[in-house]
Amino acid sequence: MVGDSSTDVEHLPVANDTEDAGTPVDGDDHVLLRVENLRKEYRSGSQPLVLFDGLSMTVRQGEMVAIVGESGAGKSTLLHLLAALDRPSAGDVYCASTWLGKLTAGQAATFRNREIGYVWQLHYLLPEFTALENVAMPLLAREEAKTTAFAKARELLGEVGLKDRTHHLAGELSGGEQQRVSLARALVTQPRLLLADEPTGNLDNRTAEAVFGLLERLHTTHRLTSILVTHNMEIARCCGRTLRLHEGRLHEVRLQARGPEVASFEGSTATSETPGHPIVRTAFPGGSTTGTA
Repeated sequence: MVGDSSTDVEHLPVANDTEDAGTPVDGDDHVLLRVENLRKEYRSGSQPLVLFDGLSMTVRQGEMVAIVGESGAGKSTLLHLLAALDRPSAGDVYCASTWLGKLTAGQAATFRNREIGYVWQLHYLLPEFTALENVAMPLLAREEAKTTAFAKARELLGEVGLKDRTHHLAGELSGGEQQRVSLARALVTQPRLLLADEPTGNLDNRTAEAVFGLLERLHTTHRLTSILVTHNMEIARCCGRTLRLHEGRLHEVRLQARGPEVASFEGSTATSETPGHPIVRTAFPGGSTTGTA
């Protein structure tokens, strides 16, 4: 469950509420997410620990984007900022017409419940509830009728292949089944943006492949815009675009399948720019299920 406020989503602040808000989508109705000059720092002794500084990106509607990078680079923190689970030290995040920087805590909860589907590496299912109840929880949190919430949850469980597991507790499900319940829970509110933080990280290769295949299908059938954090370079290669988070900036990379060798971040680079953020295009020598990111 990513949000639990009953605040009316129509009251969320939009970018044109103030003159200095900027234009969230550069006049392009096909851009869903825009990040401008993001900075995130934490206090560490006398010196700040800076994860990003000047990070910018745009994501268009319908894109499936992979974010890769070394452990500790700030990939999970970036997803938290995109979901309004945390606030940046500086910079702005816009999702469609909503300026996340102006949201109150209650408005942020409503925004997540209405607009964001979130899948964690750990499923975070509530152990005392059934699969059906876990999936329905975000709808019940916004006071949707129980019969309606359960009907929608049952439909989503059918979509992820768990029609016969609706009344099983979380502990009675396999790891792959638990993650499929988590995916159904993320989509039951019909979000526009799906954020997945290592959604296959705790699964064996075969189960991870099946879960990602399901995620790909749901991305298409639910007309989602999806951003995935992953260390799995084969999953990254299957996404429409791959961004590497390195030294506080995002660099666009190109993955090339040339056999079973492990992907590397080394290769020839050429700089170019796209609307929203400067990028560095990197040619990868290969892709595999165990990338070095």
